[in-house]
Amino acid sequence: MRTLVIDNSLTRFYLRGGAATSRCLPEPARMVHGVRDRLPAPGDFDRLIVTGSEASATANDDWIRRQADLIAETAGAGKAVLGICFGHQLLARALWGKEHVRRSPTPEIGWYEMTLDVADPLFADLPRTAPWYCSHFDEVIDLPLEARVLARSDRCGVEAFRAANRPVWGLQFHPEYFGLHGALLLASMRVLHRSLTVPTDLRVPAAAAAARARRLFAEFWRLTS
Repeated sequence: MRTLVIDNSLTRFYLRGGAATSRCLPEPARMVHGVRDRLPAPGDFDRLIVTGSEASATANDDWIRRQADLIAETAGAGKAVLGICFGHQLLARALWGKEHVRRSPTPEIGWYEMTLDVADPLFADLPRTAPWYCSHFDEVIDLPLEARVLARSDRCGVEAFRAANRPVWGLQFHPEYFGLHGALLLASMRVLHRSLTVPTDLRVPAAAAAARARRLFAEFWRLTS
């Protein structure tokens, strides 16, 4: 199976979504940059992972529209797609329209407890309730009946979804951020967005967060192999 990771980080030293994701994967994957690189055709890979970004999934930049088209074509061909944060929002836009993504009235920065629908096989090996790292100002809303909401938090109604029974999932939260990388990202967000309330009462051991992340990606691998 050929895996493609689209890294949508706009700055080299900030999100580093591709590098953070790669350390969680069971096997090496091909990586391209969503803004700078030419995107491969769906026939050149078997599964697709779309990372987060500092950009808004509601924007109309050429690279965002091109990527939405690739996501729609990939999912339409029956191939596996996993969207994370910006990728989660862009997945909803690509499949059902731009009206399903909006600016969030309650953005999330930091670790938040959320409830997973463990009946879905992607989450079958994970605790039903656990803290996951979040960093988003947009959110997915009003999904159609063919989409199933798989996770929620107190501040976001669609923390994860699946497109019908296809191997297509979106995650608003970031399983790939933990340990030093997660701590540095959170510290940066506190400086950049001083007006936001960032929860400080959650202490999430890096080893536990890393284990959850690797179990999630391993299950994605197993389900799409």
